[in-house]
Amino acid sequence: HGFYGSGRVKIGKKGDFATSPSLSPDFSGLLAVQIADWFKQLNRINFTGLPLSLVELGPGYGSLAFDLIVAIEKIIPELLSNIELIFVENNFSMIQKQKNKFRNFSIVPIYWRSIDELVDSPVVGIILANEFLDALPVERIIFENNKLYRQGVALIERYPHSYLTYKKLPISKNFSNSIRYVSESIGFAIPPKEAHDGWCSEWHNNLEPWLTKASKSLIYGSMLFIDYFIEAKRYYTSSRSSGTILAYKDQTASSELLFEPGYWDLTSH
Repeated sequence: HGFYGSGRVKIGKKGDFATSPSLSPDFSGLLAVQIADWFKQLNRINFTGLPLSLVELGPGYGSLAFDLIVAIEKIIPELLSNIELIFVENNFSMIQKQKNKFRNFSIVPIYWRSIDELVDSPVVGIILANEFLDALPVERIIFENNKLYRQGVALIERYPHSYLTYKKLPISKNFSNSIRYVSESIGFAIPPKEAHDGWCSEWHNNLEPWLTKASKSLIYGSMLFIDYFIEAKRYYTSSRSSGTILAYKDQTASSELLFEPGYWDLTSH
């Protein structure tokens, strides 16, 4: 019933939001130069007998991979017979959209795999993720009465209606240790100095184990992540009191995260 799982998402100029690959093939054309060079390097040291894999995480409609393979065909046609495309996609409705886009595509073989399947059977190649990290789940933390809490969501049922509301939850020891370790390593305070009651932000508590899985998916190769980022010292400040998490629909941004759940794309920098 979520925004992606339900198939409601519309990507492009007339959709809920646009990404570089959804606007034109130019972005893929620029990336193809680097990716083709990486494939040439990998081909020289690949003695596994495995093909060269282009793995895309969260590929959306598949526009980036489609245009990339078309561009790579022009740059390194001699390697094309040894290249395969792998999509890592959790949502069935998005897989159907991708299969529809590639139904007449015959340049390279295409497979759909989970990240766990890739960990079990790692590949030689390149992992690509464009605007993927900002869609990963985040924890939301809130500062009240000189204490940090997790911000949870509760279902309130009052006949004849039900609605969602925020709820304060305790921070676990592992969560607290994660915040302490990163803030001490990089040199910033959470909460920041002069933060007022109600200050909140986001925390990617599971990012490190997820990246570990991604790295274990490669026997050898490269990972390329393209996304929006903010430096920690600019991110965790008293003035940025609501973090960066937003909801998007019809090219409109909203901070009302619980309004029409499943009908808006939630994203965080």
